[in-house]
Amino acid sequence: MVKAIILAGGMGTRLGKYTKNLPKCMLEFAEKSLVERQVETFRACGINDIIIVRKHLAEKIQVPGVRYIDETDYDTHMVVGLFKARDEFDDDIILSYGDVLFESRILRKLMETDADVGIVGDEDWKDYWTARIGSWKEDSESFIIGENDKMISLGVSNPPEKDMDARYVGMIKFSRGALPIIEKIYDNAVKESWETPWHTSKSFKKAYMTDFMQELIDKGLDVRAVRVKRGWMEFDTVEDYELGCKWMEEGTLERFYNIEKFSYADLEIDKLIDEEKERLEESLELIPSENYVSKAVLTAMGSILTNKYSEGYPGKRYYGGNKIIDKIETLAIKRAKKLFNAEHVNVQPYSGSPANLEVYSAFVKPGDKIMSMSLTEGGHLTHGHFASFTGQVYNFVHYGVDVETGLLDYKKIRALALKEKPKIIVCGATAYPRKIDFEKFAEISKEVGAICMADISHVAGLIVSGNHPSPFPFVDVVTTTTHKTLRGPRGAMIMCKERYAKQIDKAVFPGLQGGPHNNTTAAIAVALGEASSDSFKEYGNQVVKNAKVLAEELKRLGLSLVSGGTDNHLILIDLSNMKCAGKEAENALDSANITLNKNTIPGETRSPFNPSGIRLGTPFITTRGMKENEMKEIAGMIADVLENYDSEDVLKRVKKKVIELCKKFPLD
Repeated sequence: MVKAIILAGGMGTRLGKYTKNLPKCMLEFAEKSLVERQVETFRACGINDIIIVRKHLAEKIQVPGVRYIDETDYDTHMVVGLFKARDEFDDDIILSYGDVLFESRILRKLMETDADVGIVGDEDWKDYWTARIGSWKEDSESFIIGENDKMISLGVSNPPEKDMDARYVGMIKFSRGALPIIEKIYDNAVKESWETPWHTSKSFKKAYMTDFMQELIDKGLDVRAVRVKRGWMEFDTVEDYELGCKWMEEGTLERFYNIEKFSYADLEIDKLIDEEKERLEESLELIPSENYVSKAVLTAMGSILTNKYSEGYPGKRYYGGNKIIDKIETLAIKRAKKLFNAEHVNVQPYSGSPANLEVYSAFVKPGDKIMSMSLTEGGHLTHGHFASFTGQVYNFVHYGVDVETGLLDYKKIRALALKEKPKIIVCGATAYPRKIDFEKFAEISKEVGAICMADISHVAGLIVSGNHPSPFPFVDVVTTTTHKTLRGPRGAMIMCKERYAKQIDKAVFPGLQGGPHNNTTAAIAVALGEASSDSFKEYGNQVVKNAKVLAEELKRLGLSLVSGGTDNHLILIDLSNMKCAGKEAENALDSANITLNKNTIPGETRSPFNPSGIRLGTPFITTRGMKENEMKEIAGMIADVLENYDSEDVLKRVKKKVIELCKKFPLD
C-alpha cells in the first residue's frame, strides 16, 4: 500500500494578487486548483489514501475524499510539517509539495523505486529553469548522483556545471521499512538542533526538506535519484504563474508539462505507453516504414469517432446516424483526390495488406496469374510471397533487380511479362532505394493486357512533396498505407481510374471488410490536410536530402550499399563482407538505441531471419528536425557499431552519444 502526503501549508506571498485570499495550493491553473490536480494524479496512479497537511487558511483547502492534518505553528518549515503526519507512517509514503504539478508518468516512476528514499530529479530542467528565472544555473537545488543512482548530495546551490546531474522536483518516496530509522533521525535532530543551525538552515525547526534529505544521505540510508525528463511545473511566483498561463494560451505548455485527462482505466497500459515514449525520446528510429504523427492526428485517432458503426459508403450506409461520418469520409476522399490527382479514392482499407488483397480480388480470381517484385529483392509479403495468403490464393511470378547494380531491369521485366501474360502487374517495393518508373510499368502492362497496380506505401509522402514520380495518370490502380512518409495513422487507401471505382469499392465492402474505422478515417483526413502544406513539401525535400547525405557518409566510411546509394528515403546496407549479419547488426544497434531492421538483399543466400543486410531510413529522424550534419554523425555511430558489434564498451559509448543527440531534438 502507498499513501500520499501533500504539504500544503504555503502562504504564496510571492504569488501576489493571485493568492491574496487563498492558500498557495488552491491557486487555479487551467480551471482546477494545484492541489486538485495533484489529487487527480495520485488517484489515477491508484493512490487513494491522501493526506493534506494544511496551515495557512486551512479551512479554504477542501478536496473531496482526502484527509487533513492541520498545523498551527507558523514558525516551522516543511520537515516539521511532514512529521505532523507521522502517525500515517505505516505504509510507503509519497511526499509532494503543494505548489508543484507533475505528470502521472513521474509519479509512477517514483512509486517503482525500491530505495529507502527515492527523490525525483529532472535531468532535462535547463530550458524550463532558464524560461523561469533567466538562467538554469541560478537558484537550482541540484543533484549530484553517483553510481547506480545513489545520491551524493542534494540542495547544493550553484555547484560546478559538471556536477549538476538533475534538479530537485519536490517529490519523495519513503519506504515503509526505512521510516522507523528516519523517525529516529528526525527525533535526534529535534533534540539537538531545534533552535540551532543545522546544515544550511538557521535551525532544525526551519529546516528545508533538502537539508533533511542530505542528513539521510549522510546517515547512510539508501537514498537514490529517480531520474525523469520534464513533465512538471512549480508555481512559486507571479512570474511562474503568468508564464504557465502564457504557454497554455500559446499551445506550448506541453514542452514542460502536459495537462492530463485521466480515465482511471488501465494503469499498466499507461505505464507502458510512458515507457514507449521514453524509448522514442532516447532512440534514433531509422526503420523507413515508421514516422511520428502530429498531435492533431493522434487526437483524431483517440476521438469519439471510434464509437460509430458505418458499414457502406457516404450516403449509402447500412446504419443510421452517419451524417457526420459521411462528411468526414467525403473530406478525406476529396483531399486524397487533390493531392494525388486521382479520379476515385477509397479510404476504408484497414491497412496496406487488406488493400492489396482487395485490389487482387477486384480484378482476378483465385489461381490467376499476378506479376510482382520478389520479397528477397525488395517486394512485400502481400506481393505474393508463399508465406502470405496472397501467395497461396493467386499464382504469382516474380521479377527482381539486377544483382550487380541493384536496379530494376525494365527490359527483363517486359520479357517476363510477355512470357507469363499476368492479369495484374504490381509495381512497388518495401526495400528499393531508387525511383520507380511507373510510366514504364504502365506501358508493359498495357502491352500484355494487364491491370497496372502501383503500391506506393513507402513513397506516398515523397510523391506528394514532389520527390518521386507519381503513378498517375499512368497506372490503373494505386494502393498506399497512410503512415510511413505520408506521416498519418496506420491505415490505407486505394486510388484508381473512375472506370474501376465500382469494382474496387465492392471488393472493400462488402467484399473483405465490414464497417470502416472512422477514427482512422478522420486521422487520414488530418494527415492529408497536413501533407498539402508547404511545410510538408519542405519536409519531403529534407527526408531525401538526409537519406542521400547519410548514404554518402556510410559509403565514405567503407560500408557497401545496395544500388550504391538512394533516391528516396531508405538505404539498404549489404553486410556480406562484414563480421556480422543482419540479425547481429540489428541487435547490436538496438543495444545502442539505434532502431532499424534486418533485411534481405538482392542475391540473398542467407535465411530471412538472419539475412545479409539491414534497412534504414530518414522519415522519423527528419520529423524530429535532424538535418545533414546529424546524418553524418549518425553514419559514424552506425559504422562504429557494425565494426564493433560484439564490444559492450563501444555499444555503451554509442548509446550515450545517441541519447545526447536525441536530447537536442525532443519529440513534441
